Amino acid sequence: MGVTPTACFKIGRFGKTSHDLLFQDIVETNIFDMADKVMEILKSKYLIRPISYKGLERLEPLEYPEPALREAVLNAIIHKDYSSTYIFLRVYDDRLHLWNPGSLPEELTVEELRKAHSSYPRNRNIANVFFKAGYIESWGRGTNKIIDACTEAGLPEPKIEEEQGGISVIFLKDIYTEEYLINLGLEEHFVATLLFIKENGSITNSQYQQIFKVSKRKSTNDLQYLTNENFIEKIGTRGRGTFYRLKSRR
Repeated sequence: MGVTPTACFKIGRFGKTSHDLLFQDIVETNIFDMADKVMEILKSKYLIRPISYKGLERLEPLEYPEPALREAVLNAIIHKDYSSTYIFLRVYDDRLHLWNPGSLPEELTVEELRKAHSSYPRNRNIANVFFKAGYIESWGRGTNKIIDACTEAGLPEPKIEEEQGGISVIFLKDIYTEEYLINLGLEEHFVATLLFIKENGSITNSQYQQIFKVSKRKSTNDLQYLTNENFIEKIGTRGRGTFYRLKSRR
C-alpha cells in the first residue's frame, strides 16, 4: 500500500516586516486533510471577521474571501515540489503571502495564469485524486477563481509572482495602498487624501483645505468626487461635525 504524501505548511503572523515574527504554527498532515487544517488555523488564530451590516443583516466575512484562500491552498498542495521545502504562509497586517516551492511548467507564464489557460499539474496523480474527490476542477481555472473571488469582494487582484524557485500569491486586504491607487489612475492629491484618511481615520473639509492649500469650493468638489467614486463616504450633513471616512469596498 502506498503512503499518502505529507504537505508541510509554515504559517507565521508578522508585524510590519518579515523580521517581526509574532507567532507561528507548523501544520503537518496528509495532503487530503491539509487544506481543512490550514483554513481552520487561519480562521481561528490569524484572520479576523470584520462586522458590518446590510440592512438588519449582520455580516462577518473573513478579511479575505474564503473560497479564494482555500483555492490557493489547494493549488499549493497540488503543485508543490515535494522534494523541496515547506509551503510558507505569511500573514501581515495588510496582506497574506502564500509561497509554494516549485517553478511554473514551461508551458505557462505568470501572465497566462491570469487568463484562461490549460491545466498543467506538477503532480498529476495528486491532481487526479483531488479532481475525483471533488476538491478541484481539471480545467486550469484555479487562479482565475482566486482572482474573481477577490475582485467580487471589492479587493485588489492578488499578485502572482514567480520568485526564489517557487510561486507567490499575495492577497491584499484593501485597495487603499499607494501602489494600487496609483495604478487606478487617480491623481496624486486624491491618493494622498485616501492614504491620509487610512492613517487618521477620517478627514474634514477644513483639514483638506489646509493640507492641499485649496479653497473651500475646490475642497468640497474634490471630496464629492471621491464620494461619487465610492472611495469615501460623508458622515453628517453640515457643520463642524461633518467628516469623511473610507468606504468599505465589500
